[in-house]
Amino acid sequence: MIRDEMRSTYGEGVEWEVMKGFHAVPSMHHLHLHVISSDYVSPSLKNKKHWNSFNPTHRFFLHIKDVMGWLDLTEATLTERIHSASQSEPLLKDAMKCWKCSAIPANIPKLKEHLQMHFDREIAKQKRKRKHEIDLTVEDDEAVEDGVIPKKIQKQE
Repeated sequence: MIRDEMRSTYGEGVEWEVMKGFHAVPSMHHLHLHVISSDYVSPSLKNKKHWNSFNPTHRFFLHIKDVMGWLDLTEATLTERIHSASQSEPLLKDAMKCWKCSAIPANIPKLKEHLQMHFDREIAKQKRKRKHEIDLTVEDDEAVEDGVIPKKIQKQE
């Protein structure tokens, strides 16, 4: 569903990471998993606390892969990890830092502008790559039609 929306908005072959994880200190009483698009240019991102709680390089956001890895730990180590994570609340007061380049924007509007710049560059890069791949495919088809690449070789691929 998320990937379909990415493709319908930006075209085939354009995708970006979707983060899945937990907050080190839960924001609700029941267990819940956060699923968030890595563009981070959402109207829901309203303040420094929100950013610091979802920044994937900040220790407050616990990636699901890491948490799943905790299941293989000894009980003592697991207890230590959980205790350490529960002490992470002060991280929400840290300065906002870009997860791509470590820039420190002054406020949320500047952060969103900065993140949008990274996102736009990534989309443009993926579109160029996709266009290049399509161009190569067209060139290969034309080369086969023109006899530059023998059909026998083309069938082996």
